[in-house]
Amino acid sequence: MNINNYILKTEKKEIKLEEYIDLLNNDDDKNEIIDIFITKFKEDYTSSIDLLLENKKMYTASLVIVSAIDILAKHYSGSDKLGGVGERYKKFLEIYFKELIGSFDLEKEIYTNFRCGITHSNSSAIDFTLDSEIKTFESQDGRKVINLGWLLKKLKEVIKQYKKELLEVEDIYINFLNVERNLYCEQIKGEK
Repeated sequence: MNINNYILKTEKKEIKLEEYIDLLNNDDDKNEIIDIFITKFKEDYTSSIDLLLENKKMYTASLVIVSAIDILAKHYSGSDKLGGVGERYKKFLEIYFKELIGSFDLEKEIYTNFRCGITHSNSSAIDFTLDSEIKTFESQDGRKVINLGWLLKKLKEVIKQYKKELLEVEDIYINFLNVERNLYCEQIKGEK
């Protein structure tokens, strides 16, 4: 058995890549497609973030968090093209992470300093904490601080809300399905 043959392999569920591609191409079972994506997302992202935070690996946890938001933003927008990443990310934050934005500048502080700093510069102008007294961004000694535990909790809430919307809002599901098809179906066509 080659692990690369699976899109999802957990103790409870195993889905081969070919099975998932068939589901995507035929759009046979919307609930199953969404369930596979959400389960895989939780396994790949939120479970990993939990472990990283447990072990106080703050920088790595923040990198996985911004990547997870990127993945959700891509699926929400329906586009996995390289151009427009910033706009997709910011729009997704505006919709699902309103508490994070608060009175702070979305472009400069959250997108550029936090997301892009971590992703591209291996650094951040934002400090990290797990202090339960700090919920979102706050000024402390002139620096911005983000509670990664709170951000993970919010990410888990967003996943639940996004799953509900995938099931109920056809446009959101079509956008999601287009990205999944681009990622998996095109990849297989190219390999044959």
